[in-house]
Order: sequence, then C-alpha cells, then structure tokens
Amino acid sequence: ENIKILDCTFRDGGYYTNWVFDEEILNDYLKLSDTGICDIVEIGLRTIVSSSYLGPFAYTSFDYFSNCREYKNIEFSTLVNWSDIANSFQDFVQLFPGVDLDFVSIVRIVIKSLDISEVKEYISILKARGYKVCLNIQNCGQLFSADKEYVNEKISFLNPDIVYLADTNGCLNPKQTGNLIELIASLIDKPIGVHLHNNQGLAYANALQAIESGASYIDSTLTGIGRGAGNTQT
Repeated sequence: ENIKILDCTFRDGGYYTNWVFDEEILNDYLKLSDTGICDIVEIGLRTIVSSSYLGPFAYTSFDYFSNCREYKNIEFSTLVNWSDIANSFQDFVQLFPGVDLDFVSIVRIVIKSLDISEVKEYISILKARGYKVCLNIQNCGQLFSADKEYVNEKISFLNPDIVYLADTNGCLNPKQTGNLIELIASLIDKPIGVHLHNNQGLAYANALQAIESGASYIDSTLTGIGRGAGNTQT
C-alpha cells in the first residue's frame, strides 16, 4: 500500500514523438490517471534550451499545462538531465519558481555518476522551494562494484528525498534487481525507486522483484512505450 506508481509515458515516450502529443490524448490520459491507475504523472522534461525543435512536453511550461491543476488525485513530476543543466544554475533556477506557482511538485535529476558534487546546489534550491527531489542514477548496475562507504557518503552529501535506480540499458535480471535494492537500502535511509527498461523482456518481472525487495517507487508507461526497448507497462 506504500508503493507509488510513476507513469512517465509522455516523458519517455517523447523520444519517439519529439515530445509532441495531441491535446485530446493528454486530456484522456489525465482523466484515466486521475481514476487511480498511477500516483504520479511525469508530464515530460523541463529543458532549458535546445538547438533543435522539441515539442511542449520537453519544456512542461506552466501556461501550456495549466489544466493539470484540475486533477486533484495526481502528483506531477518532471525530469531534467544533468548534462542539460550543468553550468546553467541561474537559468535552472528560473525554471522552478516553487511549488506554490508550479503544477509540478516532484523534480527528478538524472546523473551518470555520484561524483558530480555540483548537483547538490541544484537539489538544495529545489528542496528550499518545496519540491520533492529524486536523484536518478543511470546504469545503476555500476553500484554493485562501488565502495559501500563511498555510496553512503555521496548520497548523504547530495541529500535527495528519493534515490532512483535506473536500469538504463535493461541489463538487470530479477535477482540482481532485488540484490541491488537491498544493498542500497542497507546503506541509506531514503525511499528507493526504480526505472526499468525492457531490453531482456524482464522489466515487469524486475518491477515485481523491486517491490518485494523494498522499493517504494516504480516507473511505468502506457503500453511500455519508452526509449530503446521500452519500459515496464503501467
């Protein structure tokens, strides 16, 4: 009963549509989500700038998505890639004015390595403005070989609200998924989420194992749409 389902159809599915989705699809999707099939809707990315055209779901602007406030049973999240915001702190700050002014209440920051200490400043300002912050660690299998004290110190220093393990290339099997979650849970006192890709056809099995092993947040998408081989199906 403490498991949260985060549906990231528009964000991860956007890799196939250039983050363009029909307004009718959005409204039907939100009405369905509001009935309780998921707890959190990741409406898209929040990109600072792009050298090529990206649709509105790559920017998640307040004005375009103002109707999201009408859905009272859903929390909304957005995702930013560290590679897009590094060295752009002032621009980043302008994108997140605070939860009182934003329809988004959860921000997920994707990093490739725990060595990126600069991300702490970004996490701190978001938390000060009332957002819940997730730290999404890509290629999470790398943590098996990492020093345990190092992992504990780095996550404690960065201090996100939630630690997300992203199986970016769909390399994990259920046993590995369970072992990794139990390992991280033994090192930190924070909720753990998983973002699983379906390269081996194991995303759903891995999600079930993640829940059994103590994960609190599970990512999924409608029909499993997502980058590469796709994701766990909602």
